[in-house]
Amino acid sequence: MHGHAFLGMGMDGAPNQINSKGNETAHVILRGDNNGPNYSAEHIAKVKEVLKSKNLQESIIVDASHGNSSKKASQEKVVIADVSQQVANGEKAICGVMIESNLVEGSQKLNSPENLVYGKSITDECAGLDETEEMLVMLSEAAAKRALSIDV
Repeated sequence: MHGHAFLGMGMDGAPNQINSKGNETAHVILRGDNNGPNYSAEHIAKVKEVLKSKNLQESIIVDASHGNSSKKASQEKVVIADVSQQVANGEKAICGVMIESNLVEGSQKLNSPENLVYGKSITDECAGLDETEEMLVMLSEAAAKRALSIDV
């Protein structure tokens, strides 16, 4: 939220001190970890309490991948369904999600480049386009429902 200085690369490619002005619209990203997921309504409530206690904006982004899905693309939809329900129920702190998505579902090893499948991840497992579309529709419907319930 506040400005700070850090080491970075300048436009000339040389190391420089970079000065930021800060960002009052920062957010927290919940990725889960080796201890398990952290996207449930209870986790969201705890993060909101901490943000409020620090006089920070209650803006939370849920990463549907990584620790929240045990890095399994097939579990991202479970995360998104839960988050969508929270949003539909009026949760305003959730301002976004991150989905591991690519053209083709899954992942592949980079062992033999001639056998690579175009559009399939060589890093993390990803949801394919069809499942990504389903998740985006869920989120869109939830956001529309939340918008109807917000007092204007």
